[in-house]
Amino acid sequence: MIHFPDTTLQRYTLQTSGTGVYGETVGEYVYTDDIVVDFQNESNVEIAKQYGVELQNLYKIYLDINTPLNDTDQLRDKEGNRYHIIGQVQHYKKFHRYTKAHIVRER
Repeated sequence: MIHFPDTTLQRYTLQTSGTGVYGETVGEYVYTDDIVVDFQNESNVEIAKQYGVELQNLYKIYLDINTPLNDTDQLRDKEGNRYHIIGQVQHYKKFHRYTKAHIVRER
C-alpha cells in the first residue's frame, strides 16, 4: 500500500490527571504532536456496519509505521473537528510498512 500524506492532524494522548470522587482514575487529553497522514473517506459499508457507525462520519488514515499512534488517542484537524479511533490501530510491517486506523468524526 502506497500512501500519500496530505493532511496534518494534531494528536492528543490520554493521560492520567488524578483520581475522581469514587476512586476512579480520571484522564484528560494532552496535546502530544502533529502527525502527517493520508486522510481518506471510508467507502466500505461493511466496515461501517462492523463498527456500528454512519458511513459519512467514518474515515481511514494511513501513516508511516514509525509515527506513534495509540488506540486511545484523539485527533483534531485545523478546522477544529475531533476524531477518535475505532477498533485497533493496524500495523503492517512487511513490504510497504505503514499504519492504518479507522477514525470517526465526533458530532
